[in-house]
Amino acid sequence: MKAVIMAGGEGSRLRPLTCDRPKPLVPVCNRPVMAYVLDLLAEHGFQEVFVTLGYMPGAIQDHFGDTYRGMRLHHVVEESPLGTAGSVAALKAHLDGTFLVISGDCLTDLDLSEVVAFHLRTGAVATLAMTRVENPLEYGVIMTDREGRIRRFLEKPTWSEVFSDTVNTGIYVLEPSVLDGVPAGRMYDFSRHLFPALLRKGAPLYAAVAEGYWCDIGDPAAYLRANLDLLSGRLRFRPPARQVVPGVWVARDLPQGVLIDGPALIGEGCRLGPGTRLEAGAVLGPGTVTGENAVLRRSVTWAGVRLGAEATLVGAVLCDGVSLADGAGAFEGAVVGSGCTVGAGAAISPGVRLWPRTEVAPGARVDVTLVQSPRWSGRVLRRNSMTGQLGSDLFPENALRVGTAFASLLGDRGPLVVAGDPGQPAALLKQALICGALAAGCDVLDAGATASPVTEYTIRRLGAAGGMHVRWGRSQARVVFYDGSGRPAPRDLARSLEQACARQDFPRATHETAGHVEGLPDAELRYLEHLGDQVDGEALRSARPGVALAAGCWPVLHRWLERLGCRVLETGGPPGIEVDRVGADPPAGARLLIGVEIDRLEATWQLAGAGPEQMLALDLWLRLRHSGGGAEPVPLPVTAPRALEEMVRRWDRVPVRVRQEEWRPQDPLLAIGQLLCWMAGERLTLRDVLAQLPRASTAVRTVACPWEARGRVLRRLLEEQPEGAVELIDGLRIREPEGWALLLPDPDEPLCRVYAEADDPAQAERLAKRYEERVRSLV
Repeated sequence: MKAVIMAGGEGSRLRPLTCDRPKPLVPVCNRPVMAYVLDLLAEHGFQEVFVTLGYMPGAIQDHFGDTYRGMRLHHVVEESPLGTAGSVAALKAHLDGTFLVISGDCLTDLDLSEVVAFHLRTGAVATLAMTRVENPLEYGVIMTDREGRIRRFLEKPTWSEVFSDTVNTGIYVLEPSVLDGVPAGRMYDFSRHLFPALLRKGAPLYAAVAEGYWCDIGDPAAYLRANLDLLSGRLRFRPPARQVVPGVWVARDLPQGVLIDGPALIGEGCRLGPGTRLEAGAVLGPGTVTGENAVLRRSVTWAGVRLGAEATLVGAVLCDGVSLADGAGAFEGAVVGSGCTVGAGAAISPGVRLWPRTEVAPGARVDVTLVQSPRWSGRVLRRNSMTGQLGSDLFPENALRVGTAFASLLGDRGPLVVAGDPGQPAALLKQALICGALAAGCDVLDAGATASPVTEYTIRRLGAAGGMHVRWGRSQARVVFYDGSGRPAPRDLARSLEQACARQDFPRATHETAGHVEGLPDAELRYLEHLGDQVDGEALRSARPGVALAAGCWPVLHRWLERLGCRVLETGGPPGIEVDRVGADPPAGARLLIGVEIDRLEATWQLAGAGPEQMLALDLWLRLRHSGGGAEPVPLPVTAPRALEEMVRRWDRVPVRVRQEEWRPQDPLLAIGQLLCWMAGERLTLRDVLAQLPRASTAVRTVACPWEARGRVLRRLLEEQPEGAVELIDGLRIREPEGWALLLPDPDEPLCRVYAEADDPAQAERLAKRYEERVRSLV
């Protein structure tokens, strides 16, 4: 049987480990990771292996040659990237029977023979090997029926989309016929293109949970974990050394005068100074030299590393030829590239990556981590924004670097629009973002201190490549990133930004290529003119109603209401106006219509006297009133009650459920203007408006759900439901005889929210409580 090893990737998320070598040659316990893959193929009887190459192909060819443990190796170099399926399809003339595809940069001892046997028993055209993981966000999540036939899979989901803890390992058993659907000469992936196409056609696509160990070495944290797992005996393979005492592996003789608390691996030619301490999880590459009293714990050194006296490594990786002088240290998550020199007493802070041949001065502290977070997910960049408290977990230097990263991702597609809410904190971060974008060679259009809807409109009006806006509210800052349509950055762009921030390898401009700044003093005026074209304010201007605004509303909202002829009444806090008082007792001779509060952090609005469900219904009502007819579906968030679907159908439109983070309420200023004009034109009070909105019986519960338990909990709940009872738009939406329940994991906190709707409030509460208790029992 033949196998294909995909070994062409650049390993960009692993940098600087992969700056000087291809990812398949990155050593795990002093052997290239691809050597373990070849060992696994040999153990399961494969005889011929094709290796697809792209990045630094000569290094892989030179290392492995044409044969390995009796297997013939064929190295095939891609002239241009073809994607995972495209690179394999280029070999289809040589693949004349069932064959296996595996990645050259995973560490695994999965039972390949059992996966092949399962494939042959089921008559599948493609079988995906699955494994169970605690955090499935970086993988493809798979749902199967009881026979193993794939019903759904989703590549790199968000937490709200996770419906299982079984993920795609990138190991496939395929029939040659599946490659017929791969277009020649262009990028085409298995998980993103081929498998979804096969699923749509109804082809027999299966998946099997394979027994054994599997680790995708996708980033430095996973790389370090793979080394420690192999060293600790979590898979069948053993380090390339002899075990002299339990947990201690040495290539030669056990050194004297060294304190070792295994597991530990000492490679060929290491020289360890007196008093050196190797604590649990130390992996020393060939030729590593340590001075007196050096300490290594949960760390990996490659070939030729030199540590001075009393140097310290804790949770760090040092590549070939790195030198740490006396008293220097590298700490949790630090990665030091090949040939770096770290002076005496210098410290490499947690999470910092040094690119090859960097020199650090004696006594210096290197702390250039772009994003840090105490959360299990390790992210401050969440979805399409970056949120934190200024001076606590969000700093101007963070904003500067993320501005550079975002501008570099957009390339030379045009300028960026940058703005911030009024106030000094937002202005500080806005200036840092602008400096970062200029440092990437990007021109900036500065819209000043304004509201985020102004920024979004300005991006569209000027045809900018994208934009950034600093929101400020509730003592927190939020930097929102936009694409060229003025919408928050889509998932692919947000994920690319996260990766660029982690790698910190984005380009910087020179004095000749640095960007330029241009102010946009008329940004708000042009925006208000745009709103005026959409709202007929004649009825308002003659009535001159009063609108009570809570503290903290955008100044541009004041200008908009005054432009409509309203009298703006400031309050010292929330409007606090009861529904039955709206329209009565007009202050200062003005008829008071509504009280409004703006949440600047979320860029949403709230009416005094209206609840969240009423605000959702009102937003939808205003959209339908002003959009006229049309065939376009009307989006509804997955949490919306059924009554809103019925309301959309009454307007002869088609409702469509969308993921929570994809649904956006309309521009708050536009919605406020539409509401006021409607009320004034038909002489309505807020009570009249709310009475026209549909009602629903709903309930919401919140239950703690640790990150590592989410996939398992949702998979168990999914398995318990009858066929066809679950929708997987966002979380698990389960149809019940009395209504529905939605289990929606929080994307930022270790929580799961349970939404329920039924025919009456008591039923909704019981339904929500039932699923809350079920989630708690599974946790």
